[in-house]
Amino acid sequence: AVNTPVDFDEDDFIDYCKDETGYTFDYVTFSLPKSSAGTLYLKYNSSKSNNTKVSSSTKYYRNSDPYLDDITFVPANNYTGTVSIDFTGYDTRDKKFTGTLKIHVGSQKGDVTYSTDRNKSVDFRASDFNAYCKDETGKKLDYVYFDTPASSKGTLYYDYSGRNSKKVSDSTKYYYDDDPDLDDLTFVPASNYNGSVTIPFTGYDVNGKKISGDVVVNVGETDEVIAYKATAGKAVNFATTDFNSLCKKMTGDNLDYVRFTLPASSKGTLYQTYSASGSGSSKKAASGTKYYRSPGKNDLDLNDVTFVPAGSSAGTVDISFTGESVDGDSFSGIVRITYTAAGNASVIRYTSSGTPILFRVQDFTAACSARSGAALQSVSFTPPSSAQGKLYSGYASPASRGSLIASNAASFRASGSPNLSTVAFVPKAGFTGTATINYTGIDADNASYSGVVEITVTAPKASATFSDVDAGYSWATPSIDFLSNAGIVTGTDKTHFSPTKNITRGDFVLMLYRAFGFKSVAGTERFRDVPADSYYAEAITAARAAGIATGGQDGKFRPTDALTRQDAMLLIQRALNASGQTVKDGAASALNGFPDKNQVASYTTGAVSAMVQLGVVKGDGKGNLNPGGSLTRAEMATILHRVLTL
Repeated sequence: AVNTPVDFDEDDFIDYCKDETGYTFDYVTFSLPKSSAGTLYLKYNSSKSNNTKVSSSTKYYRNSDPYLDDITFVPANNYTGTVSIDFTGYDTRDKKFTGTLKIHVGSQKGDVTYSTDRNKSVDFRASDFNAYCKDETGKKLDYVYFDTPASSKGTLYYDYSGRNSKKVSDSTKYYYDDDPDLDDLTFVPASNYNGSVTIPFTGYDVNGKKISGDVVVNVGETDEVIAYKATAGKAVNFATTDFNSLCKKMTGDNLDYVRFTLPASSKGTLYQTYSASGSGSSKKAASGTKYYRSPGKNDLDLNDVTFVPAGSSAGTVDISFTGESVDGDSFSGIVRITYTAAGNASVIRYTSSGTPILFRVQDFTAACSARSGAALQSVSFTPPSSAQGKLYSGYASPASRGSLIASNAASFRASGSPNLSTVAFVPKAGFTGTATINYTGIDADNASYSGVVEITVTAPKASATFSDVDAGYSWATPSIDFLSNAGIVTGTDKTHFSPTKNITRGDFVLMLYRAFGFKSVAGTERFRDVPADSYYAEAITAARAAGIATGGQDGKFRPTDALTRQDAMLLIQRALNASGQTVKDGAASALNGFPDKNQVASYTTGAVSAMVQLGVVKGDGKGNLNPGGSLTRAEMATILHRVLTL
């Protein structure tokens, strides 16, 4: 039967060997069946998950281990059909024989075989038993008697449709051409039974020679099944035309109504009216309620019946039903809904030259649609490697980053808040390659799936904005463009950046002011040498209020002086701390790898060490820190870019 293991019997192979070679069976090897049909196991135990599979190269013996009697065939889940398993054996004199074992799954074959629909009786034919008897003995059948089946499977009746209808008994003889007549026997399956019923019989021919065999009644045919296929988790609406077609096939007339046996709640819920929006108009179906093909004013419409699964797993759900035609003929069947897992979401791909990438809702909805499932509802992210970059919600600029997205953070919605359109990926300064961001999506059927965002980051050879930032400055181009796009740096004119020009102290504080979004504080005293009408006056005053720009003892800031590398590190440390990030002084030992470490001024040692430990400063081409040297505009861009993508 379907989903039922069958044990091998060595006697079958012993008899076969004897017929083939004339000698005693010794051992046999098998060619394995396709896994889609089933599997051969040795010493099979249904309660175990790690049963030993039969090997095609292993010999299985009659009287030594591994024993042929210990082999079991387990059909694949819901498989029906005939499985052919070739075998090669040897007898005790080492004579070879071959053969094929055939296992009929789902529709068993008997010495006399009948098939019938569920809940539909089948009449026996005396001629079938007579033909079997002639094959066995060569003579005409006289009579047979039966071992009656279990009542849970069905009942054997004599004169079933007549006034003398009665159950068949084990001891009663039924004759080929006399009364009680074999032609008057009828098998009636138990209500809604589906499967094969074996009824052993014993008979005698007209010369008194005994025969025995099995009647097999296969109950339940696939044409009773109304089949639907859907993606896991998706609601399925029933179609009246499907039920009407089945009714006409089984009764010859159009459908009047059907009644359903409700599925287990663990499988799902059957609704007589269903609203996917959850507006409150859904109403559950009731067991025994009639749903009509052509409903009148107060009747329930079969077209409105919908099944909603309990979860989003793949599998099969069977819902039994009985129906009646317009002429009052009854029939029955099964609605079989086969749920398959949705396909994979398509990969979402973006490209970047090192600048932030803002996610687009339509890209995620399209990736979800590629699964052939329901529409996208929400997405939650697993952040990428910190070496690749960071993921933010509400990112607008380096000065307004929003919030960092962590693993298991709240989901972002395709429609509503927080919205997917607020998510941005910011590549880490210096990173090139493909950043991979995994995410989990939830669709409108509450089915979850996995997806991937791939962001390919490449370093441009030349700036898209400044004509003097060419291939010779490829090491600084991504940083210059990053800061330019963010409005943090501007050129010395519209088309020139002047990368080799030294950055002044005033200009650098202006860059920090724009990058971190410091605010001016009314009443803050200005430095004596910072004119109120200068373009950097507000930035320097705000930096002074924040404790970033302190100036010298003479009350001057010297905004037009070239900025030294060590002073840049000190200003950056103070800016980071003022923005809420805690950057403590680094360990002095962090400078041990630089030959000119002793040239670092004592008041900047902690800041320079901290920047080295953070990877902001990496030394020049000779491995020197050059702490007192001037900082070019190109060098400033790369350092500030690293700071803003820490």
